Amino acid sequence: MSPSTINMIVTIVFIILGLTFTRSILLMLGGKNIFKKAHKGENTVYYPLINLFTLLEIVDMSIFYGILFFVPGFNVIVLAIISYKLGTVFNTSFGFKMGLVFLPICFYPLLFVSDKQYKISDEEYFKALDNAKDESINLMTQEEIQAENNQVVDEGPIVDSVFKSDLDLMEEVGPYRANKVDLLGMEKEKAMSKEENIYEPIELKEPPKPIKEKKEEPEQKASKFTTELDAKKDVEYIDL
Repeated sequence: MSPSTINMIVTIVFIILGLTFTRSILLMLGGKNIFKKAHKGENTVYYPLINLFTLLEIVDMSIFYGILFFVPGFNVIVLAIISYKLGTVFNTSFGFKMGLVFLPICFYPLLFVSDKQYKISDEEYFKALDNAKDESINLMTQEEIQAENNQVVDEGPIVDSVFKSDLDLMEEVGPYRANKVDLLGMEKEKAMSKEENIYEPIELKEPPKPIKEKKEEPEQKASKFTTELDAKKDVEYIDL
């Protein structure tokens, strides 16, 4: 490699590493405000490079990323991530975050003098929530409130009980009258009518007889000698 090429590479490396020191100097000039909001040591901002490690804690990144501050190329990536997260923890817009990444020399001082608040802790959140409960927000104008108060509302008849009002609204029911029913006479009329005779006796029918199943008897084979004797009717028996 020629000496001019080596000199150019060395120059680029120093420029890239200079970005790290430039960011540290920006914090030294006006970063005391954001360190105070993040509850970090305000005097830490005046120490070069150490303020960058403290900035890692503010944006919730591990301090081991600080090693990359001294590696050319990687330091640019880490500084860009820190700038974007710095805009996130201070609740800035997306455009402001991009400004912190690409134009830190302009947007860092704007963040230092802004009234953006750092993310609040849990205790501060609940404390702010309790204070908000005591405050009332009224979205109505004074004229609308006065007109609402002067409006007459028909509340209906005044009663001393809700149940009594329900009973008053019910319709009146006449007295109940029981009619005498002659059940015996009704049965006699049915008996006299041709349609149905309730006194007709019920015919008793015998239950059906069980059906016996016929069992098949095995065929008996006739003996040979018996059949021969049956065939001869005229047989004489001789006494010996």
